[in-house]
Order: sequence, then C-alpha cells, then structure tokens
Amino acid sequence: MKIQDKTTLFTIISVVVFLLSWLIYDIYAITKGGTEASISFMVYTWAYKYPIFTHLTGLFEGILIGHFFWRIRDTAGTKLISDNSRESVDSKE
Repeated sequence: MKIQDKTTLFTIISVVVFLLSWLIYDIYAITKGGTEASISFMVYTWAYKYPIFTHLTGLFEGILIGHFFWRIRDTAGTKLISDNSRESVDSKE
C-alpha cells in the first residue's frame, strides 16, 4: 500500500471516528443532563460570554480552509484535473 493510500485511509478513519465520538458523547450528555449539557449549548453559551471565542473559531476555520484549498504545484496526480479545469474556463470565455 502506497503512503498516499495510507494517508487517505487514515484521514477518512480519523474524521469518521471524531464525528462519531462527538455525536455519541452529545447524545449521552443530552440524555443525562438535558439540552443544556450538549456541546451545541456549550458553544452557544461561550459565544455570548466570550465574543473572542466566536472570532477565533471563525479564524481557525478560515485558516484550515485556506490550508486545504490553497493551490500547490501540480503533480502527476493533479495535472490532469488542473488542465481540465483550465480548459473549461477557457472555453467559456
């Protein structure tokens, strides 16, 4: 198995495990303590108490999005995608 395949598998498994853990804990917290014990309610409360929390959350997400989608140099795996996207843009003009 190539390292790229291992990275893909690791990423998918990590995201799924994280989201399932979050969901399972949130359901557990709601059943034990009501909606006020949920993660969503905590985030909602922190947004009112600490306005900087809302700002930093948006900043962190923006940095992640920029990191994931910033253009990198073409590789053998991305050149075909890149060339096709350029052709479709050129044909519209």
